[in-house]
Amino acid sequence: MIAAFRAGRTAGHCQHCGLYQEAEAWARVGNEDSARVVLEQAVNSIVAEDVSEDAFWYAPGLRRLGEMYETKGDRAKAREYYLRFVDLWRNADPVFQPQVTEAKRRLAALGGDRPRQP
Repeated sequence: MIAAFRAGRTAGHCQHCGLYQEAEAWARVGNEDSARVVLEQAVNSIVAEDVSEDAFWYAPGLRRLGEMYETKGDRAKAREYYLRFVDLWRNADPVFQPQVTEAKRRLAALGGDRPRQP
């Protein structure tokens, strides 16, 4: 399945398409390092022609990277991705606010500067 995501990107015009799904596939087979690398590529290489995929996966990808780096013990990177997530979703619909609250709780537990307020 992972090979199919990569083949789709190399065969087509979109080098960004399928990155979120490939990261999830890596995570499901237990390779968190590869999942993290691919997910970072996805959230740090947003392209205009792939707006729909990023609209759906970008914010959850930021939150997931925060979790991954927190688990790995990299507090600085965890804070970076949690802060980006909180910043992006600080004015999200009420149904999404519990995720923002949880990210803020994790940021507080990681220490350092307080998350920015709206």
